[in-house]
Amino acid sequence: MGLWGDTYKKIADKIVNHLKTGNGKDFNDTIELSTLMLSQQSFKLLIKEISTAFRQKMAISTYDFTLIHSLKENQKKRSDLKNFPFGISYNDSTALKVLVGGVQQLDVILKDIHYQFNKLHHRNDFKYRAEFEITIYDQFGINESDISNASFTASLGMQGLIAFWILQRQRGYKPFRTAFKFNHIINDKF
Repeated sequence: MGLWGDTYKKIADKIVNHLKTGNGKDFNDTIELSTLMLSQQSFKLLIKEISTAFRQKMAISTYDFTLIHSLKENQKKRSDLKNFPFGISYNDSTALKVLVGGVQQLDVILKDIHYQFNKLHHRNDFKYRAEFEITIYDQFGINESDISNASFTASLGMQGLIAFWILQRQRGYKPFRTAFKFNHIINDKF
């Protein structure tokens, strides 16, 4: 980890300490790791897909905000946007690939929506602001296929994978999920 500087070594140390003491509970990521995630092309593409899907949902519902509000209140604020496939791509940071690896779950939650209706020059103008919470989960655990079917990038860290497998399978350390939470706001009009 020294190749990427002290920041990523500190993140790696926090993850290892959580493995030792967390007893399988979720690890809420550090600000440094979230910042790294936000700067990656794959995350920017994910945000674009979520924004596009929400705009399409708004159009399909003919901008019926009561439907959106009932969705927000009756479904524990979970949006019915599909779970988007998301993964760390080849072009993303090597440090991120080492610290996160893969992504197993993505939740998109509509937290709130504000809208404004204006009558301007004989036409209607609607504006809205939708606030989302996006959570990305990485299962931090090793199974046999992670070692036997390791990608080229993963094979570069094979000693670490094997050490982690031993800790998890022979020494009783429990795997856990890392949760990355982000807020996203869509401002739009129609």
